[in-house]
Amino acid sequence: MTGLIIQGMARVIKFGVYLALTGNLVTCTMDLRENAYKSVTGGLVNLRSVNRVLTVPRN
Repeated sequence: MTGLIIQGMARVIKFGVYLALTGNLVTCTMDLRENAYKSVTGGLVNLRSVNRVLTVPRN
């Protein structure tokens, strides 16, 4: 019986760690998106030159 309780608690802890890591990844992604937007609108990054360097074809 004690083994089942320990296994259940281990699953809950693993799930909590998974949720924490996933939430942190989402937060970091949203911050990167916001910073990229600010860089483009502020003129720090020119998307045409980035596309030219990456050889992205124009549509």
